Amino acid sequence: MAATAVVVLVVGVVVYKAFEGPPSDGAVVFEMPGSTDADLTAGDWALYSPQNDDNTYFVASEDEVSVDGPGVVAERSTVSFFSDTTKVEIDGVEYEIFMYLDVPTTGRYTIDIVGDGEPGPVAVARYDDDELVGWVLVISVVVAVPLFLAGIVTLVVGLVLRGVGRRRAAA
Repeated sequence: MAATAVVVLVVGVVVYKAFEGPPSDGAVVFEMPGSTDADLTAGDWALYSPQNDDNTYFVASEDEVSVDGPGVVAERSTVSFFSDTTKVEIDGVEYEIFMYLDVPTTGRYTIDIVGDGEPGPVAVARYDDDELVGWVLVISVVVAVPLFLAGIVTLVVGLVLRGVGRRRAAA
């Protein structure tokens, strides 16, 4: 049972890692501060930035980002105590999310980032909040923990009973 628990947990982690991260289809990379035009479909998009040499990420606050187009785009920063660490790979470079964009209408949008922060590349790409993949990991942990505990209890009880049986046979 303990071995089954480990297998369940490993499968859950593999599934989570295999499907983690949104696709980079339609991603547009540009320099911050700066602006770009991008064709965005209605749905969840995000702004991403690559890691700097000092292991930090380029970020801009909501008041430094404007998105103009056929619909009013809702912007929400991901930088907080419980930061989202969703990543997307574009042309071999890994970008990490720093702002959600809720695009209401398909069309051409102008994304403008101003500010006096450190300049660097930024990507606008799809954001897939695939909760099902996260739930696979949670369910695998919920199933694996009781299985592992049951396996350990079975092992201990078996060893104790075996020892008692050997002592009786020796007497």
